[in-house]
Amino acid sequence: MRDEHWELPTGVRLAVTHAGSPAGGGGGDPTVVLLHGGGQSRGSWRRTAARLADAGVRSVAVDLRGHGDSDWSPGGDYTLPTLGDDVAAVAERTGGPVVLVGASLGGQAAAAAAARHPGDWCRAVVLVDIAPSYATAGRERVLAFMRAGVVGFASLEAAAAHLDAGAPRPPGRATGPDAVRRLVRRCDDGRYRWRWDPALLDDGRTGREQEEAALFAELARALRPPVLLLRGEHSDIVTPAHAATFVAGLADGEWRTVPGAAHMVVGESNEAFTAEVLAFLDRRGLVGPPAGEERAS
Repeated sequence: MRDEHWELPTGVRLAVTHAGSPAGGGGGDPTVVLLHGGGQSRGSWRRTAARLADAGVRSVAVDLRGHGDSDWSPGGDYTLPTLGDDVAAVAERTGGPVVLVGASLGGQAAAAAAARHPGDWCRAVVLVDIAPSYATAGRERVLAFMRAGVVGFASLEAAAAHLDAGAPRPPGRATGPDAVRRLVRRCDDGRYRWRWDPALLDDGRTGREQEEAALFAELARALRPPVLLLRGEHSDIVTPAHAATFVAGLADGEWRTVPGAAHMVVGESNEAFTAEVLAFLDRRGLVGPPAGEERAS
């Protein structure tokens, strides 16, 4: 894997991680652009990127503006149009067609990119546990978890405990201080804070939920590439009814449930999630067979 910073036309620099052969599995296959959820970073895709590379699929994982190693947004602009324009600029930098895979906020950004910049550059969109209609209580739980971390933590152990409380881990897989070290920054006051801009909680998304959901629904209806929605089996945000209603309004959509996962699908059931993505790419003819083999008919 290779890390870089890409400066966008707006002057904002985004951190990216490349994985897999530059040529992709079939020589002309699209690059998979991986977009994390709110408050996360491109590091959440490490296992998915490695599995895609093993399958001959090139990927680029991105820190959205305001997250991880990317620049924070001047003026605190984290609206969907701005995030979508960033994603479209990243896709252009890859030099070829892409498939956008976005979790939660990253999924909204992917939809905004593909809808606001129509064209053959985007071959498909995979949305992970995000839909215009959702369970309000689940969304509020996520926002409450993020707000609780703004004041920071006295130690890495405290940060790890907070992370596990907000996204429960399977027995025996509690997050340790070493694992959380890459997720936080130590500030001048000595406290550890997550590596995202607190302004993410101050913009229109947290105060105008209905307006933001309506915008996302409008963007989704404008999507023309094939869309796969993957929801977690135990998600408290996207129910089967939400998924079915959403997909029914798309030009070309399908949805699947990832077993054993809640909202944090990638971190909770990574193997099952990545298998669903690869199966979708294969069904849609977007990945080629390994060198020397023919695609199954």
